Amino acid sequence: MTEMVKQTRSRLADEGDRLDVLRGDVAEVAAAFDDCSVDVFASAFTLHHIEKGRREQLFGEIFRILSPGGLFVNADKIARDDDELHKRDLREQLDAFQVFDSVRREGLRQAWSAHYLEDDRTRLDEGAHKRLLTTSGFVAVSCPWRERMEAII
Repeated sequence: MTEMVKQTRSRLADEGDRLDVLRGDVAEVAAAFDDCSVDVFASAFTLHHIEKGRREQLFGEIFRILSPGGLFVNADKIARDDDELHKRDLREQLDAFQVFDSVRREGLRQAWSAHYLEDDRTRLDEGAHKRLLTTSGFVAVSCPWRERMEAII
């Protein structure tokens, strides 16, 4: 079990059996649920890793398992629609990693920079994300929070 899963379970322990924290391939996890059997499906920094061709299928699967009125929350790296603004966000993020050099952790700067550049290869922009959700059946799709490339939809 990863540290992130342990921390999540610990922080949400008061919820008892009201929720499950699952770890696994997101498509396989979603496929294992019955239709309309989940009230909330939340994902954090996962779906930007899904190849573009699989996203529509996955969003449809998430829609299938949500109860009527259910909620899908995706907190992720979601690029702005404006390519120049996205490039600025990426540049600012890469520049922010320079802090690792000042504490003699150049390897961390290099690793995080490489990670962000690789993520940019399969980037998910806000408009495409919203269109995929709408096409999959979701309504009231919005982006209530954003900071640089991180956003919640």
